[in-house]
Amino acid sequence: SIAVAIAALPEGLAVAVTVILAHGMQRILRRKALVRKLLAAETLGSTTVICTDKTGTITHGNMVVDAILTYDDIHHPTHIHWKEKSHELIPALESIALCNNAVVERNSTITGSPTERALLSASFHAGIDVEYLRAQYKKIDELPFASERKFMATLHATGDKHERLLYVKGAPEILMSHIAEARTQNSFQKLFELDKKTLTHKVNDMTKRGYRVIICAFKKTTSNDLSSHINTTEDILFDDDLIFLALFGLRDPIRSKVRKTLALTKKAGIKTIMITGDHRLTAYAIAHEVGLVDNELQVIEGAEMQKLTDEKLIHELYAKENPLRVIARVSPQDKIRLVKVLKNNGEIVAMTGDGVNDAPALMAADIGIALGSGTDVAKGASDIVLLDNNFSVITHAIEEGRVIFDNIRKVTLYLLADSFSEILLILGSLAFVLPLPLTAAQILWINIITDSFPSFALTLEPKERCIMHEPPQKNNAPILTSQMRVLIAIISTITGLSVLALFAYFEHVTTLPHARTIAFAALGTNSLFYVFSVRSLKQSLLQQKFFSNKWLVVGVALGLVIQFSALYFPPLSRFLNFVPLGFMEWAVIGIEVLFVIILIEIIKFWYSSKTKNVHKTPLLT
Repeated sequence: SIAVAIAALPEGLAVAVTVILAHGMQRILRRKALVRKLLAAETLGSTTVICTDKTGTITHGNMVVDAILTYDDIHHPTHIHWKEKSHELIPALESIALCNNAVVERNSTITGSPTERALLSASFHAGIDVEYLRAQYKKIDELPFASERKFMATLHATGDKHERLLYVKGAPEILMSHIAEARTQNSFQKLFELDKKTLTHKVNDMTKRGYRVIICAFKKTTSNDLSSHINTTEDILFDDDLIFLALFGLRDPIRSKVRKTLALTKKAGIKTIMITGDHRLTAYAIAHEVGLVDNELQVIEGAEMQKLTDEKLIHELYAKENPLRVIARVSPQDKIRLVKVLKNNGEIVAMTGDGVNDAPALMAADIGIALGSGTDVAKGASDIVLLDNNFSVITHAIEEGRVIFDNIRKVTLYLLADSFSEILLILGSLAFVLPLPLTAAQILWINIITDSFPSFALTLEPKERCIMHEPPQKNNAPILTSQMRVLIAIISTITGLSVLALFAYFEHVTTLPHARTIAFAALGTNSLFYVFSVRSLKQSLLQQKFFSNKWLVVGVALGLVIQFSALYFPPLSRFLNFVPLGFMEWAVIGIEVLFVIILIEIIKFWYSSKTKNVHKTPLLT
């Protein structure tokens, strides 16, 4: 009973799985992602949908003002001679310096959000004395930017104690209707509907070229408390009498390898959905450039998504033609809903975020991924923090998650096959009324000492080349696949019965200690050599690079040394009651080991051929 109990327990499995997870987290860290929760490292491998921000992940997150469009002219900061700034450009540059929370540090570096940093940088490098300007027009009150409002407003003092200046910047589609006039080179000009349509056309033209467009405007007011209007409607706040100053076109360069990375995720059966606060046309231009979408039908705005029922949204996400892949002008509530809809449809969702408002969506997702540049609240709600906001880091982390799950399966297969071989050996001897082939101490020696080095070395097995060419595992996928169950059954049956046959024969013709020594040597040697076959269930032993896992070679070598020490080192052999074996006995053991390995390779080849036929069908994209 003790022998069977010891044989049934794969003592090293719990430790091996922990080592795989811990080592996987280290590999993910080397690829610029910090895993905050151990189990998240394994869940990564099952990810089926990535909901990713645009700024910082698909793009560099280093926004710059590339074009400034005033009422009369268009200016390019990289080409303009700033000493010849027009009269209409100066107020626009001053407005984005005042209606802005970015800060110019003493070493002339600018800190703040990407958008505000880019706007203030344009003003600062144009020669505007930001510190003097802010001191001259002291900020009295502020209505901060919110994704629901899509604009920011600040109230400033002037030399006249009764007069105030209200500066506003935000989304053109929100603010355009509140504009009544435009600042020109020499004066102010009233804007009619036709003029507004012309400006809107220019906004659309800029967004189609991939610009993020920010409109800035101002007005004079006698109100000295902006906060009194915060809870009122926009019409009361603005009174539709804003004065247009300029359109700022911001460009965020796309990361060089993102197109290739998105193609890889598609090949791996992972859907990518880009979520952004940008204008619909800007989002489409970026998504089309990186190969995420083919046409505008695959883009939707948050306001449109809110009108869809969950069933209709699922239909749009999984449409055979033009599936939804970009959500523009998104709000935090839209993110949470998207996560819930996808999860209810059986997807494993990875969601990125960086703001305080993103925390609920990060917590709702299966894998919450906070950007390294994000807030502490977002990081605290996440499972993973990106040390580099690059989209490829997310893909690398998913790849490592698949390696973790793959290695857990390999170690499980190896240790369970070993345990079942011992169980069959013990039960077979009882069924045929034979003496016990191995004592409890001998079984423990194989399980804990001989097999420990190979099993731990198997936890460090590098990724297989085809790991990102397969669809993701389902979240409820069992550890043991049908192929693994067959392999465990074959390995344990053949090994158990062949060792039992050797034991029965030698016990009949020689002594019991000699027969037990044969059984011990055959069982231990078997597990030390078939580990090379189970290190890959997709490639044959001949296709594998023998030294790709040098630790496995070292582990098997140490296992052999320990195995021979138990047999030939007198103190150990006396303790375990072994006798020395000759050449003929080892030749028989070698044939038995070779037979088991050949059988494993035949099963692997059969399953590999079957899998190739299945994968000829196109993957869901």
